[in-house]
Amino acid sequence: DEDGNFVSFTPSGEDSSITTSNVASIPVFDRVPTTNSGGLNFLMDWNSPTTNNLNLEVIDRAFTTIFESSTSGTRYETDVFNNTNPDGDYDFYYTIFDAVELTSLEDINVRLFVIDSDGIKTLLEFTIPAGTVTNARIPFGTFNQTTVDSVVGYSNVSLL
Repeated sequence: DEDGNFVSFTPSGEDSSITTSNVASIPVFDRVPTTNSGGLNFLMDWNSPTTNNLNLEVIDRAFTTIFESSTSGTRYETDVFNNTNPDGDYDFYYTIFDAVELTSLEDINVRLFVIDSDGIKTLLEFTIPAGTVTNARIPFGTFNQTTVDSVVGYSNVSLL
Protein backbone atom coordinates (compact mmCIF):
# COMPACT_ATOMS: atom_id res chain seq x y z
CA ASP A 1 0.00 0.00 0.00
CA GLU A 2 1.03 3.65 -0.04
CA ASP A 3 2.59 3.34 3.45
CA GLY A 4 4.99 0.61 2.30
CA ASN A 5 3.14 -2.22 4.05
CA PHE A 6 2.59 -5.53 2.33
CA VAL A 7 -0.99 -6.25 1.33
CA SER A 8 -2.19 -9.75 0.55
CA PHE A 9 -5.33 -10.67 -1.36
CA THR A 10 -7.03 -14.05 -1.17
CA PRO A 11 -10.11 -14.29 -3.38
CA SER A 12 -12.99 -16.52 -2.42
CA GLY A 13 -14.58 -18.80 -5.02
CA GLU A 14 -17.24 -16.17 -5.77
CA ASP A 15 -14.92 -13.17 -6.12
CA SER A 16 -13.84 -11.67 -9.40
CA SER A 17 -10.92 -9.36 -9.98
CA ILE A 18 -10.77 -6.11 -11.91
CA THR A 19 -7.73 -4.82 -13.74
CA THR A 20 -6.89 -1.13 -13.40
CA SER A 21 -4.21 1.17 -14.73
CA ASN A 22 -2.92 1.85 -11.21
CA VAL A 23 0.84 1.47 -10.96
CA ALA A 24 2.27 -0.96 -8.44
CA SER A 25 5.94 -0.92 -7.55
CA ILE A 26 7.66 -3.92 -6.03
CA PRO A 27 11.10 -3.37 -4.53
CA VAL A 28 13.68 -5.96 -5.54
CA PHE A 29 16.82 -6.40 -3.48
CA ASP A 30 19.78 -8.30 -4.87
CA ARG A 31 21.17 -9.20 -1.45
CA VAL A 32 19.76 -9.52 2.07
CA PRO A 33 21.25 -11.04 5.23
CA THR A 34 20.46 -14.62 6.17
CA THR A 35 18.79 -15.79 9.36
CA ASN A 36 21.28 -17.00 11.96
CA SER A 37 20.31 -18.46 15.32
CA GLY A 38 23.46 -16.91 16.78
CA GLY A 39 22.27 -13.31 16.79
CA LEU A 40 21.06 -10.27 14.91
CA ASN A 41 22.18 -10.24 11.27
CA PHE A 42 22.47 -7.01 9.35
CA LEU A 43 23.49 -5.82 5.91
CA MET A 44 23.88 -2.22 4.76
CA ASP A 45 23.58 -1.22 1.10
CA TRP A 46 23.66 2.24 -0.50
CA ASN A 47 23.67 4.06 -3.82
CA SER A 48 26.85 5.04 -5.66
CA PRO A 49 29.13 2.57 -3.86
CA THR A 50 31.98 3.31 -6.27
CA THR A 51 32.12 6.93 -5.07
CA ASN A 52 30.78 6.49 -1.52
CA ASN A 53 32.51 4.14 0.91
CA LEU A 54 30.46 3.56 4.06
CA ASN A 55 31.51 1.65 7.16
CA LEU A 56 29.14 0.22 9.78
CA GLU A 57 29.56 -0.29 13.52
CA VAL A 58 27.43 -1.39 16.47
CA ILE A 59 28.27 0.40 19.71
CA ASP A 60 26.61 0.15 23.12
CA ARG A 61 24.43 3.06 24.16
CA ALA A 62 26.98 4.17 26.78
CA PHE A 63 29.53 4.42 23.92
CA THR A 64 32.08 2.31 25.75
CA THR A 65 32.61 -0.64 23.37
CA ILE A 66 32.48 -1.30 19.63
CA PHE A 67 30.74 -4.70 19.48
CA GLU A 68 30.65 -5.15 15.70
CA SER A 69 32.47 -3.44 12.86
CA SER A 70 32.27 -3.89 9.09
CA THR A 71 34.73 -2.02 6.90
CA SER A 72 34.88 -4.12 3.74
CA GLY A 73 35.44 -1.35 1.21
CA THR A 74 32.74 -2.92 -1.00
CA ARG A 75 29.13 -2.10 -1.77
CA TYR A 76 27.86 -4.04 1.23
CA GLU A 77 28.70 -3.92 4.92
CA THR A 78 27.43 -6.96 6.80
CA ASP A 79 27.94 -8.55 10.21
CA VAL A 80 26.26 -10.51 13.01
CA PHE A 81 25.61 -9.07 16.47
CA ASN A 82 26.28 -12.20 18.53
CA ASN A 83 23.68 -13.25 21.08
CA THR A 84 26.52 -13.76 23.60
CA ASN A 85 26.92 -9.98 23.91
CA PRO A 86 25.51 -8.37 27.07
CA ASP A 87 21.84 -7.36 27.15
CA GLY A 88 21.15 -3.71 26.58
CA ASP A 89 20.54 -0.93 24.10
CA TYR A 90 22.82 -0.65 21.08
CA ASP A 91 23.17 1.83 18.25
CA PHE A 92 24.16 1.48 14.59
CA TYR A 93 26.73 4.00 13.36
CA TYR A 94 27.87 4.78 9.83
CA THR A 95 31.09 6.45 8.75
CA ILE A 96 31.60 7.92 5.30
CA PHE A 97 35.20 6.96 4.64
CA ASP A 98 36.96 9.44 2.35
CA ALA A 99 40.70 10.13 2.21
CA VAL A 100 40.23 13.41 0.29
CA GLU A 101 36.88 15.12 0.89
CA LEU A 102 35.88 16.62 4.25
CA THR A 103 32.16 16.32 3.48
CA SER A 104 30.05 14.08 1.25
CA LEU A 105 29.45 15.41 -2.26
CA GLU A 106 25.99 13.92 -2.85
CA ASP A 107 22.95 12.54 -1.06
CA ILE A 108 23.47 8.87 -0.18
CA ASN A 109 20.36 6.66 0.05
CA VAL A 110 20.97 3.87 2.55
CA ARG A 111 19.15 0.62 3.40
CA LEU A 112 19.90 -1.44 6.47
CA PHE A 113 18.38 -4.92 6.39
CA VAL A 114 18.11 -6.54 9.83
CA ILE A 115 17.04 -10.15 10.53
CA ASP A 116 16.87 -11.47 14.07
CA SER A 117 17.42 -15.05 15.20
CA ASP A 118 13.65 -15.74 14.88
CA GLY A 119 13.65 -14.63 11.24
CA ILE A 120 11.88 -11.32 11.89
CA LYS A 121 12.93 -8.85 9.20
CA THR A 122 13.23 -5.09 9.50
CA LEU A 123 14.21 -2.66 6.76
CA LEU A 124 15.52 0.76 7.79
CA GLU A 125 15.87 3.35 5.02
CA PHE A 126 17.30 6.85 5.29
CA THR A 127 19.25 9.45 3.33
CA ILE A 128 22.61 10.88 4.30
CA PRO A 129 22.47 14.45 2.98
CA ALA A 130 25.20 15.94 0.81
CA GLY A 131 27.57 17.96 2.96
CA THR A 132 27.68 15.40 5.80
CA VAL A 133 31.08 15.31 7.47
CA THR A 134 33.28 12.39 6.41
CA ASN A 135 35.42 10.13 8.62
CA ALA A 136 33.20 10.60 11.68
CA ARG A 137 30.91 8.10 13.43
CA ILE A 138 27.27 9.12 13.06
CA PRO A 139 24.47 7.20 14.85
CA PHE A 140 21.39 6.34 12.80
CA GLY A 141 19.64 3.28 14.23
CA THR A 142 19.06 1.36 17.43
CA PHE A 143 17.97 -1.98 18.87
CA ASN A 144 17.66 -3.76 22.21
CA GLN A 145 18.86 -7.22 23.21
CA THR A 146 17.17 -8.97 26.14
CA THR A 147 17.67 -12.46 27.56
CA VAL A 148 14.78 -14.17 29.36
CA ASP A 149 15.14 -17.77 30.58
CA SER A 150 18.28 -18.21 28.45
CA VAL A 151 16.43 -17.10 25.28
CA VAL A 152 17.87 -14.04 23.57
CA GLY A 153 15.46 -11.66 21.85
CA TYR A 154 15.73 -8.42 19.92
CA SER A 155 13.32 -5.50 19.89
CA ASN A 156 12.97 -1.82 19.03
CA VAL A 157 14.93 -2.08 15.78
CA SER A 158 14.41 1.41 14.40
CA LEU A 159 15.96 4.62 13.13
CA LEU A 160 17.02 7.15 15.72
